[in-house]
Parts: sequence; structure tokens; C-alpha cells
Amino acid sequence: MGVTFENAQQDFLDQVGTSLADRIRRAGVVKNSAALTSSSSREHAIVGISVAQPRFDAPQHGELVEVRLHKSGQVSLRATLPRDNMGSILDQDALSQQVTSLLRFSGALDLIHNERIVVAIGVSNPQMAQVDRFNPHQSRTRAYLSAC
Repeated sequence: MGVTFENAQQDFLDQVGTSLADRIRRAGVVKNSAALTSSSSREHAIVGISVAQPRFDAPQHGELVEVRLHKSGQVSLRATLPRDNMGSILDQDALSQQVTSLLRFSGALDLIHNERIVVAIGVSNPQMAQVDRFNPHQSRTRAYLSAC
């Protein structure tokens, strides 16, 4: 956007960026055993969250994999979809629960102080997502690729 931020704004981003990993841990969403990788630039602070290698034979819930704070105040969260041995699953019920928990997590970070916010959700590769029901106790035996 070509906006030059004041020194105080840049100092705030630098300060929050260094404590972003601590805020993530305190929010209680990430397991203590998960490795956090922090990086920052003049534009944003990013914390990557390692996820356990999924067992091929067991369904996996979606997991938070990245938190990004832009100097404009925008907070972005990136997460995986639930998956099983047939691939990622786009399940309407599981997705609404996952988005709800991510919004709660975002609030627990205490980074958003604006009165108006926008929530956007995207699927990075919709052709490879399968619209189906996620069952955390049993993998599917058939899957069909989305027509999206």
C-alpha cells in the first residue's frame, strides 16, 4: 500500500512479533511439544507451528500451522483441513467447528483492537479437497475429488 509507518508503529510490530510465540503458547491451542519457528520483517511477524507427522492409518483433525501479524494489524491464521488416508476432507460441520476455534484463538492472542473486522476463509487447492464427512474414528474407503 506504500504507507510508511511511524517509528512507534514499527516498534509495536517488533515488540509483538517477538512475543507472538509466547502469546500462542499462553492461548493453549498449541501443544507444548510443538516447535514454534519465528521470523519477522519490516512488514510482518510470522510464527510457524510444527505439526506431527500424521499416521497414514488414522484420521487427523485439522491443525493450526501458522500465525501471521502484518504491520497494518491484520492477523492471518493458516490451518490444515481434517484428513485421512484418502486425503484432505472439506466437511461443513468440521469446518465450522475449526473456524470457531480459530476465531477464539485469535481473540485469545489479544492482537485485534479494531471495532470492525473481516473474516475470510480460503482453501489453497480446492481441486484436491474432498467434500465429505470427517470421522475422527475411521478412515474412508472411498473418496471423490471436488468438482470445484
